[in-house]
Amino acid sequence: MAAYLRTPTAQGFWGDTRLTFNAGKGIKATTATAVNQSLYTLLNKTPAGAALAAAAGIGPIGPERSRNLDVGLEQGLWGGHARARVAYFDNAFFDLVEFVSKNLLTSQFGIPPDIAAAAGSGAYVNSQSYNAHGVEVSLDATAGRMRFAGSYAYLAADVTQSLSSGALTPSFNPAFPSIPIGNFSPLKGNRPFRRPANTGNLLVSYSQKAATVTLSGYFAGKADDSTFLGGGDPNFGNSMLLPNQDLNPGYQKVDVSGSYTFNRTVKWFATIENLFNQHYEPAFGFPGLPFSIRTGVTLTFGGR
Repeated sequence: MAAYLRTPTAQGFWGDTRLTFNAGKGIKATTATAVNQSLYTLLNKTPAGAALAAAAGIGPIGPERSRNLDVGLEQGLWGGHARARVAYFDNAFFDLVEFVSKNLLTSQFGIPPDIAAAAGSGAYVNSQSYNAHGVEVSLDATAGRMRFAGSYAYLAADVTQSLSSGALTPSFNPAFPSIPIGNFSPLKGNRPFRRPANTGNLLVSYSQKAATVTLSGYFAGKADDSTFLGGGDPNFGNSMLLPNQDLNPGYQKVDVSGSYTFNRTVKWFATIENLFNQHYEPAFGFPGLPFSIRTGVTLTFGGR
């Protein structure tokens, strides 16, 4: 939904001013693995478990859900050749699927030990939620055959609910005895894993008839994460588990892409990723691709 605060005009430096508002809800389907290994499926394997599920109101595992809201202000500039936008967003994510250990099934859900034992190491439940709010700023402008665009986003997010064993019973590395660590899930009140507080991108594009060349850059600030190595050292301890806060360092990368349209049927494209061959890890322990080139041809048939 949008409303004009200033009458649209193509004259002068200041153009139209718009107030925007968006709200909605969304779902994400649960995986087959989570359904087959859910708490509800586990309980219904035995008559006693089925009766317990009915008495406790435990139903089939459901989709992950979200609620989204944003309010923004857009300003046309430079006779319609540029547009600036600033927006505030407030989102909530809930009923997220977590794997809950069999010990917590007993202590948190009251599942009898003999029934919980049938789960092996545990079961999936809709038990995690987190909030995310922040600000986005963007600018898009054209000058002749050139296009310039950039955006920045600040994200403040925190876990509000979790039944993961990593969240309820923090681990401790002997080298950091005073720092609680979520080994498999973020601790309650901490940031979700791999959600940097600061992100942004820049883009410069040039088009000349059938050819287009684009230079794009992306940066991400530090983010919480886990090594997921609790109990993974030779002595089955936590010495390889590192504190979650800012475990993923920030990184930057630059890509170049281009295309050439020969005719309505044939279009060639090429992309150079990580132009300066930067070493970076979007997720701890998973390095990003080094300098690499992709190219190909797009064929279009039919249409007008």
